[in-house]
Amino acid sequence: MAQDLQSLLDKIKQDGLDKAAVQEKEIIAAAEKKSAEIIALARQEAAQIVKNAEIESANLKKRAESAIQQSSRDIILTLKNEIQSRLNKIFADSTAEAFSAEYMAKIIAGLCETFAGAPDAKLTVVSAVKDIDVLKKALFNALKDSFKNNYEVFPDKELAGGFKVNFSGSEVYYDFSDEAVCALLAEYAGPVVGELLKK
Repeated sequence: MAQDLQSLLDKIKQDGLDKAAVQEKEIIAAAEKKSAEIIALARQEAAQIVKNAEIESANLKKRAESAIQQSSRDIILTLKNEIQSRLNKIFADSTAEAFSAEYMAKIIAGLCETFAGAPDAKLTVVSAVKDIDVLKKALFNALKDSFKNNYEVFPDKELAGGFKVNFSGSEVYYDFSDEAVCALLAEYAGPVVGELLKK
C-alpha cells in the first residue's frame, strides 16, 4: 500500500513536472514570438524613420538648391539693374555734354542736305530753352550755304537737352533729344550687359 502511495505520488509529481515543462515551453515560445514581433516592428519603424529622414533630407536639399538659385537670380538681376542705372546716368551725362549748340547745328545741317532737297522745304527745330540763342547762331552759320529757305527754332520746356527737327511741316519729328538718345543707347546696352552677366 505504501508502495502504491509512493508510486501515485511519483506519478503526480511527474505529471506536474511534465505539465510545467510544457507550460515552460509554451511561455518560452510565446515570449520568443512576442520578441520576434517586437523586433520586426522595431525594424519596420526604424526603416520608416530612415526613409522619412532620407525624404526630408532630399526635400531640404531641393529647397536649399532652389533658394540658392533664386538668390543667384536676384543678385544677377540687382547687379544688372545697378549697371544699367549707372550706364543710363553715364549716357545722360555724356549726351548732355556732347550736344553742344555747334554740334547740334552740324547734325541739323547734315539732315538738311539729306532730307531738305525740295525747293519749298521748310525746317523747324525744337530745342531746350537753354540752347535756343546759341543754337540759332550756330544754325545760321551752319545752314547759310546749304539750306536756302527760312527755318524756325522754337524752345520746348519739356526738353532737357538735344533737339527735334521737322522738314516741310510734316507731323513727323526726328527726335535727337537727350531722352531719346539715352533711351537708344540704353536699349543697345541692355542686351550687352545681360550677355556679359551670363558669362
